[in-house]
Amino acid sequence: MTIDLFTAARNASIEEAREWLADPDCLILDTETTDLDGEVVQVAIMDMQGLLVFLSLVKPLEAISAGAQAVHGISLEMVERAPTWAELFPVVNLILKDRKLIAYNASFDERMLFNSGWRRDLPGVQAKSWFCAMILYAQFVGEWNDYHGSFRWQKLPGGDHTAQGDCLATLKVIQEMANSAEEA
Repeated sequence: MTIDLFTAARNASIEEAREWLADPDCLILDTETTDLDGEVVQVAIMDMQGLLVFLSLVKPLEAISAGAQAVHGISLEMVERAPTWAELFPVVNLILKDRKLIAYNASFDERMLFNSGWRRDLPGVQAKSWFCAMILYAQFVGEWNDYHGSFRWQKLPGGDHTAQGDCLATLKVIQEMANSAEEA
């Protein structure tokens, strides 16, 4: 019996999701930002049981673009009295230090945390590793994109463009994959 590549990819995503759920070192992280190349205005961290470990608005150095505000609803007035990334970094870094981080579009969140630190002469967070739930979910869904030569990225089901809501939606996607039967 031969398993085709799509079935093998789907089964691999199911196995990885199961490993994430069973790993006490894994945390889910999400950020909301000033724009697509800006800095963090909200950060949430959740464990694999759905417990919110950390949530905060963040006062940015720059304005929040109208486009970003239309997506996540966070205004400059809302973050005016929030702590800065420089104030939050020691706590966030302590939580993330040597942990495995999962994010839906991990490269984006990793870059936004880096941008927020770099603009304040702070180092990056010291996570052990980053994993992308979006790429794993695309593999699970199995829609091939010929143009990109990879599985088509899927919109986060149930995401609400708040850091906490998107962490919870990411956890649900991981649970959906983990609870799926592998195909022969």
